[in-house]
Amino acid sequence: MISSENSRPSAEGMNEKEPVKIILAEDDKDDQELFIDALDEAQVPSEVTTVENGQQLMDSLRDKSQPDPDIIFIDVNMPVKGASRRWKK
Repeated sequence: MISSENSRPSAEGMNEKEPVKIILAEDDKDDQELFIDALDEAQVPSEVTTVENGQQLMDSLRDKSQPDPDIIFIDVNMPVKGASRRWKK
């Protein structure tokens, strides 16, 4: 799991907001980096946790020591319980 914090001040008023807590379920490291770079470029205050498969996502969501995410982005074609298989159950 990778965690990344973007606490750079952004547009007027944005730096007063709590960072958006995001879980990114993506197995491709380049796509993970692209996603985080896009948030940085848009100056979105965020805390991103990345996981590489659906099982890690489920484990992360069950971990009560971690705060609940505000939003989850899921790659539908990833190994080990990808979104298309995971959410049909």
